[in-house]
Amino acid sequence: MSLFGTRSIFSGNNISFDLKAVKKRLRASAGGGVSVVDVPVEDDSNEIKLPGDPGTIQKHSPKAKKSPHAPTLRGRTNNVQQRIEEEWKKIANPETGFSYFCKNYVWINNQRHGYMQFVLYGYQERIASMLGKHRFVITKKFRQAGMSLLTGVYCLWYSLCNARMQCLIVSIGMRESSKYLQENVREIYDAMPQWLRGGLDAKGKPINWKKPRAPKDAATELVLPNKAKIRSIPSGKSVGRSFSTKILIVDEAAFVEDMERFWLSIYPTINNAGGSVFVVSTVNGVGNWYYSTYKGAENDENEFKIGHMEFPEHPDYNDPHWVEQTKRQIGIRGWRQEVLGEFLASGNTFIDADTILWLEGNCEEPLRKEWGGKLWVWEDFVPGHKYVLGADCATQGGLDYSSISVFDMMTGNQVAEYRGKVHEDMFAQRIAEIGYLYGSCLAAVEINAKPGGSVVTSLRRVQRYKRLFKQVKSGEAGWLTNQRSRNNLVAHMESAIYDQSRPWKIKSTRMVDEFKTFIVTESGKIEHDKGCNDDLIFALMIAIVPEVQQQAGRFKPRQVHALKVVDDPSGEGFVGTVVPVHLEGDDLENTRAKRRDLIGNTGYGRQLAYREKLDEVAGEDVIGWLLEDVGDDNK
Repeated sequence: MSLFGTRSIFSGNNISFDLKAVKKRLRASAGGGVSVVDVPVEDDSNEIKLPGDPGTIQKHSPKAKKSPHAPTLRGRTNNVQQRIEEEWKKIANPETGFSYFCKNYVWINNQRHGYMQFVLYGYQERIASMLGKHRFVITKKFRQAGMSLLTGVYCLWYSLCNARMQCLIVSIGMRESSKYLQENVREIYDAMPQWLRGGLDAKGKPINWKKPRAPKDAATELVLPNKAKIRSIPSGKSVGRSFSTKILIVDEAAFVEDMERFWLSIYPTINNAGGSVFVVSTVNGVGNWYYSTYKGAENDENEFKIGHMEFPEHPDYNDPHWVEQTKRQIGIRGWRQEVLGEFLASGNTFIDADTILWLEGNCEEPLRKEWGGKLWVWEDFVPGHKYVLGADCATQGGLDYSSISVFDMMTGNQVAEYRGKVHEDMFAQRIAEIGYLYGSCLAAVEINAKPGGSVVTSLRRVQRYKRLFKQVKSGEAGWLTNQRSRNNLVAHMESAIYDQSRPWKIKSTRMVDEFKTFIVTESGKIEHDKGCNDDLIFALMIAIVPEVQQQAGRFKPRQVHALKVVDDPSGEGFVGTVVPVHLEGDDLENTRAKRRDLIGNTGYGRQLAYREKLDEVAGEDVIGWLLEDVGDDNK
């Protein structure tokens, strides 16, 4: 009995098996999640199916549907090749190709709906388009959002369309890495039609690949016929140094150990290759690299762009019954973290989690952001109101930030906040500028260590800012933090937050984020968590401590109509001296009229763009201009 003449297998003792019968019995017993693998049988037809028969893959769900037959193409070889080239043009389109590829050639095992085409949800299509436009994208996902599938299919699509390029996926461990490549890349690739598996060569021509498998198919690596590579590896201390990649996917980044070290090792290779990075994760508390990077993206402090998504955008979760059931099963805290994606404070924070949530709910968007997003302003100077400024100093190249917080003593509102990494002389200039803008208010600057002493010295000698906090006993300018004064700072801050009769209203999300990592250590010390900051908190504490408040109340506010910078005659600083301009009577009205004629009715915050024109009026380099709201002049 000939093996090739019939559909049977001969295995000694005249025992034969009919392949059709074997396949039929295997399919009949496929219930309950039993895997079914089709036995390949030679097909003499020259048919090429478009837009693509998904083929056969392992079924992970008993409800998985059979692959529907795609339209078939019959005809001469030239016509078939022409159709293939036309399809590749649609697939390789940088703007619409990925969506077209998913809709027509990607088949997935959905645990709820079975075997189905991969039609992108709105948020998936939105984020996928961001990957093609921005080099650095980070997203905060809800559980079971389908983002691992999206990123895996995106890597496969990119690799098929770009010969010799490499994609690297980093997961928590080896098990997660191999599972990721199997379910989100390999099974998708094996289900595609044969003519699509070759990909495009370096010249953009389709590769005619006839073998059933890819050239290299390992547990953590898939090499396509066009020599593009997709690697899925576990995180580790040395991961990244030996890899050069065009696309980096970090899956569940909030749970990756030593993520900071990994990022430092992988970024140079990504940057040199002009590659792209996509960071996706559910939240995992605060204080980790993912948290810091996401918050930095929110505050425009890094190059990452945020891909936003909300759970109601998923059709399976936009259901009140599902919402209520999920809340009961995982609890409110689990709901807030796993579904809403809130960065919840840890259990050992100095301020309890409920109060932090209350503070977060009272935060407001700034009226404007200036100086590259470092200065946030909620309220401008109000004549007659007294203000107080607290400042915490840091070195320019250190891990901490130089921070300023300004409060209205009449209302308790936070009105302005600054956070940045600048030289001590420049930070002194920033303190002078902000202090003048709020009625030449008292500035209480911490003088611990070198940065604080340098800033206060620059304020006195270069900026000539006179309203500085002075220590009661020594009369020395600046706030000195020691063990005793530090305890007083923390105690008064705690009282100010919990005292609902007259709370100081914190409006900054940046400051509230610091409260989430302001913890009580095992030794009992109250400070920021490892790798985090508390600079804005200290600026707040210095501003509202009673000793500072008492001195601030003695000064009468004086409105500043403009600020100008003159060269430092002493030559002690590399920055100029900020000089306030006080105008009265006709001079004030005439200056306003000239300003309107030159630059129109522009508000403060846009004046920096009109320095040259303002020089014609003021005769000096003007950096702040007419804060007082007069009619439509400042709107």
